Amino acid sequence: MELTTMLKMVGLTEDELIGGFITPKKGYYYTVLNRKDRNGKRKPLWTSTGLAATEENEAEAESKCLAARIRYSLDLKNGIADKDEKTFAQETPEEKNNAQDDSDENYSENPLFADLLNEWLAFRHPDNIVVGEDFNFDKTIKLNTWAGYAENIEHNLYPTFKAYGCTVREITPDLLKGHYAYRLKHGKKKATVAKDYTIINQALNYAVSKKMISVNPNSAITLHKIEKYNATTLNVDQMQYYLEFIVGDIIEIPILLGGFYGMRRSECVGTRENQFDFRYKFFRASHTVTKAVIDKKKIYIPSDKLKTDSSNRTYPLIPYVEERIKANPTFV
Repeated sequence: MELTTMLKMVGLTEDELIGGFITPKKGYYYTVLNRKDRNGKRKPLWTSTGLAATEENEAEAESKCLAARIRYSLDLKNGIADKDEKTFAQETPEEKNNAQDDSDENYSENPLFADLLNEWLAFRHPDNIVVGEDFNFDKTIKLNTWAGYAENIEHNLYPTFKAYGCTVREITPDLLKGHYAYRLKHGKKKATVAKDYTIINQALNYAVSKKMISVNPNSAITLHKIEKYNATTLNVDQMQYYLEFIVGDIIEIPILLGGFYGMRRSECVGTRENQFDFRYKFFRASHTVTKAVIDKKKIYIPSDKLKTDSSNRTYPLIPYVEERIKANPTFV
């Protein structure tokens, strides 16, 4: 993600961003912020990244440096940086014994938020969830729902928060507001941003359960009610033309069920012959087929559990629908 884009998300300009760089010292990378005291005298702030000064760690150290620059700049802008006169004393790097071991321990307690998202995703997989153990969810989620979470994290949330470089404890309501506002401003629908909100909220609740943080910062943000989707419908003439056009096609029966009964797409394509009672002229909506992409492979997931309990419905069998079902060789 470009620097200007990242700064817009958190409400900073490039002029407001404090300068900084990384430098090796005693075998470790340090971030050095070019801060000044109230008299304009340069008082650099040294902070250990906990990363060994190797070529492999350079990119991650740069990411941590940028995160520190942004965090300090936000504190400065909000008037909460350097209020104590003692903070202007120059800090010099002093490596403690077992610094790397301490860093590893601290990281497990306060990982990058991007990494926490992946940890939460693995934990939330339907095969790994045991309700009531460790962190209690009301119910497990379907595999296709989990796949949607995975796609969002891989292509959106992980690269965004990885670029920012913030740890779990550095996540603030203002940062999250900036993320949501940026997504909305750049054309994402409220429903799409609401999916970001759901994932971030659950990941931070997971962090609370692991005692990484005491309060979920996302809870300070109110998710307003999403406007219901108003679908465009066909008129009688358009529907009649369409029904004639698809006669005998493999998609004919799913289209008929959707058109006449308003069933969901997953219910239409998941309908099977044993759901119909031709003697008593009714059928049940009790099976779905959904699509998901996992590890870049497309899979189809059959299920006898519908979206909600009230989705298990019984419909009267319309004569024309019955006629077309019996005449369609791809269905019976």
